[in-house]
Amino acid sequence: MKRKTIVILCMLLLALAALTACGNGEVSIKTQPASVTVSYPEGATFSVDVKNAKNVESYQWYAVDQAGNEFELVGVTAKTASLVVPATDCMGADIDFYCVIKDKAGNEITSETATLSVDNTEESKPVFYVGEYAVEPGETLDLATVDLGDGTKLGSGTVAFDANGTDITLTDVDFDNTLISCDFALAPNVGLCLQQDRPDAEEINVTFVGENRIVNNYYDEDYNAGGIPFDFYFLGDEEKPVVNLIGDGTLEITNGSIALRSLSDMMVDVDVTIKQTRQIYGDGIIAENLMIGEGRKLDLEVFGSALMANGNLFISGAEINIKAGAPHVSMGITTKNVIQGDITLNVENSKITIESQADPEICAGIAGYTGLSAGGEMFLTNSDISYTVNALPKEEVYASNFIGLSAASIDVDGTRLAINADTEDIFNMYGLYADEYVVFENSEATFDIKTSGPVYGIAPEGDFSSDNSKVTVNVANYDKFAEYGGTANYGIMCGSFVMKADEPDQLVTVKTAEGMAVGCNLEDTKEEKAAYQEGYEASHFVMRDDSAIQTPEDDVISTGSVEQGDESYRYYIWVETVYSKADTSKPAAEVVFGNE
Repeated sequence: MKRKTIVILCMLLLALAALTACGNGEVSIKTQPASVTVSYPEGATFSVDVKNAKNVESYQWYAVDQAGNEFELVGVTAKTASLVVPATDCMGADIDFYCVIKDKAGNEITSETATLSVDNTEESKPVFYVGEYAVEPGETLDLATVDLGDGTKLGSGTVAFDANGTDITLTDVDFDNTLISCDFALAPNVGLCLQQDRPDAEEINVTFVGENRIVNNYYDEDYNAGGIPFDFYFLGDEEKPVVNLIGDGTLEITNGSIALRSLSDMMVDVDVTIKQTRQIYGDGIIAENLMIGEGRKLDLEVFGSALMANGNLFISGAEINIKAGAPHVSMGITTKNVIQGDITLNVENSKITIESQADPEICAGIAGYTGLSAGGEMFLTNSDISYTVNALPKEEVYASNFIGLSAASIDVDGTRLAINADTEDIFNMYGLYADEYVVFENSEATFDIKTSGPVYGIAPEGDFSSDNSKVTVNVANYDKFAEYGGTANYGIMCGSFVMKADEPDQLVTVKTAEGMAVGCNLEDTKEEKAAYQEGYEASHFVMRDDSAIQTPEDDVISTGSVEQGDESYRYYIWVETVYSKADTSKPAAEVVFGNE
């Protein structure tokens, strides 16, 4: 009995030793990852089968693109024996993958390379991507059913892509891209994206039901880039479809280099909120031609442009509130416009409130910022628009060339407009600048500006016209940066001053702090300063009907000078300006134009 016990015990000890030896065995790869060819948007899985897997400390997958760039993948499955690439796109470039396995003793083993290829890159098909996952026409994605690989779900809500390939419905979508399966370096996008090469549809309709929320936590510090959380990415030379954002639901986007973008025309007919949790470069909504629909409310927080159209921008019957930080860029001097239409900007029956701030911790170099800008014509009709500028302090100049409105020509009709700035840390500001003319008709406008350096209230190169309007200009200087170019300030500088006032309260009131209230005909430059000329006959002040200069009481128009340059080289631009006969040594600093 004792002999049998000893024998059994020895056998158990030998078995245990064998198991222990096996557990401590050398890690090696039994099966290498295999190359895969798919048809987009189909994804793929790459796996390594390891001998003595219990001794593996970690798995780490790497990718190599066609340019030879190698990068470590950061997704959930990129640190397991099986790398899941959820979907591919139509770009079709081969990507190579390999895995580095580290054992508990610190030894590393590198797998062979496997290639992911896409075989249908010539096919044109619309695909709506949610992060790394693809939804094709006729499919519905329930975000709560998608496991990222560690039990964490993709999000909540549903994305339904109609079989017609043009209608998409988002219902209570909540998507946060903090966790990913594979890597955004491989995914078509970092958020939601409709992608198609050579699209043939005329319109894409995206309907929002309930509250839809997209949070983008992707950020590449080296490039100061945060990706695009919601994108409509159409390739090819064909005419691209109009994207219509519609429905009774809402859309909220947090972060991103561009929060919402379309490479085609876009109509925003849904309420939109855009937030920034990081003080990094970030635009709001960008499209080719951009239209903001009737009755919509937009609340936008950006560090760059809030609304930008590469063509025409139309805002009709909307309420838009914008908090804008002067942009943070990777390097160099930059300029940005809060609301911009590269061709035209048309605002009607809308209320727009813009609050912007320059911050020396964000601005790189000297940053210029414009409230509303158009490359061509700007029309502001029956609207209420305000732009307020502030700047945090710094000893040297970092924020310059701030402008309220800028366009080739500006027509303001039936509109209340207010441009306000009171900060000594902005150098050089224009309330309004136009390459050609500006017309105020049946409107009320206020330009109240005090900054360092030269300040201009209203400065069209062509005519300034006030037609039955009330325009108030009040400009002054701080002398904080006087060594950079003086402390000049000018109220209205224009080609010609045209005034029509049918009622007594239709006034153009201009007040400057020891500056020039009004100067016309900015044409000739001379080295000498222009002096007051007795009996001068004005040709650039046009007082229509019963309009007239009300103050100075003994007013007269003569020649004057706008001083330019510095101590090393100074010159003068000759203008027509207003003097008080009581003191003709300098132009009038305050003038009121009204009805006789």
